[in-house]
Amino acid sequence: MQPGSKFVLTADGIVGAEVGRTWSEVSAAFEAEGGYDPEFADDCQSYAHRGGKFDAMVVGNTIVRVEVSGPDVRTAKGVGIGSSLAELKQAYGNRLIAEKNPYEGEDVQYVWQSEDRGLVFYMSDGKVRFMAGGGDAIRLPEGCH
Repeated sequence: MQPGSKFVLTADGIVGAEVGRTWSEVSAAFEAEGGYDPEFADDCQSYAHRGGKFDAMVVGNTIVRVEVSGPDVRTAKGVGIGSSLAELKQAYGNRLIAEKNPYEGEDVQYVWQSEDRGLVFYMSDGKVRFMAGGGDAIRLPEGCH
C-alpha cells in the first residue's frame, strides 16, 4: 500500500464499499447523483465517493464493482494508476490474463482472486489507466452502458 493511503482496491472492492453490499448501507459516503442517465443505463448507476478517490457501480441496490481512475488508490500489491506493465507483471506474475481491449488502447489485464471475483487493469501507453475490483461486472468495458 502506498504510504498514507487508506484506500486499497481488492477483488471485493474497498473497505466500506465492498461488492455485494447494499446501496442503502453505503450511500452516505457517495455523491447523491449517479453517473448515468437512468433511461439509458437501466437499473445501473456509477456513484463517486465523496472523497473523490473511487466510484461504485451499483446495479439495483447492490454494489457490483468498484472503479479507480485516479492515483490515490492502490491494490494490496502496490499497483495503481500509472503503474507500468512490468510492475503489474512483477506484482501478479502468471496470474495475469491478458485480453485485447475491445475499443482503444492496449491490453486489458485480469487477475482472478476466486472463481467469481477479480481485478481488471486497463492499459494505455504501457501504463495502468483504469482498474476495478468486483465480480463479472469488471468485464464490462463501458461500465453501466
